[in-house]
Amino acid sequence: MISQNEVHLAGWLVNDAVVGYTKDNREVAIFTMVTYRDNDREKREYHRVVSLRNASEIGILKFGEGVHVWGTLHTRTYTTKDGIEKAVTEIIAHNVTMEI
Repeated sequence: MISQNEVHLAGWLVNDAVVGYTKDNREVAIFTMVTYRDNDREKREYHRVVSLRNASEIGILKFGEGVHVWGTLHTRTYTTKDGIEKAVTEIIAHNVTMEI
């Protein structure tokens, strides 16, 4: 059996991309995008996208712009200030292109 973790999404940004830095001082771009199942706007899915590649280029993306994202799914856990453990699934982007 082959195990594969690959994602390709095409959708629109629901916020401006933000550029920041990881704990080890690597530049990172983060944004949220929306996709629609069966092109039905009632069946929307939101996806958090994290990119360590070309972060400054991705950081210029703005709300409403169309993008294609290729990457892998990654689930991580964190603890809130209230001590509650939460999990979040993100797309770790390998490539992001604007829809033209």
